[in-house]
Amino acid sequence: DDVVAFAFKDVFSFQPSPLVPQAASTAQEDPKISRIAQYIQSAENIIVMVGAGMSTAAGIPDFRTPGTGLYSNLAKYELPNPEAIFTIDYFRVRPEPFHLLAREMWPGNFKPTDAHAFL
Repeated sequence: DDVVAFAFKDVFSFQPSPLVPQAASTAQEDPKISRIAQYIQSAENIIVMVGAGMSTAAGIPDFRTPGTGLYSNLAKYELPNPEAIFTIDYFRVRPEPFHLLAREMWPGNFKPTDAHAFL
């Protein structure tokens, strides 16, 4: 079977998308997107691998960037370590930090990019 690989950054803007209906007509005019659409329509299975850059362009922080990454900004929760906020054992003992972070990261606080809309 054929394996097709392409880089999202070569096809989609990682800038916030207006997510308006006109995007469909733009997709039909772009030969790269038309080719991708043909592959998707004929595919039995599709695997998409993306990195943090897809979401950081929408304003969602990555985990490890010093100063701006999520782990750098968890001190206010007084955790034993940054990863604790995502463990079930810590959540069972102290769920408040996770709930506060989830509220901060809640959908609607960030605008999806074109790549998010595509997926």
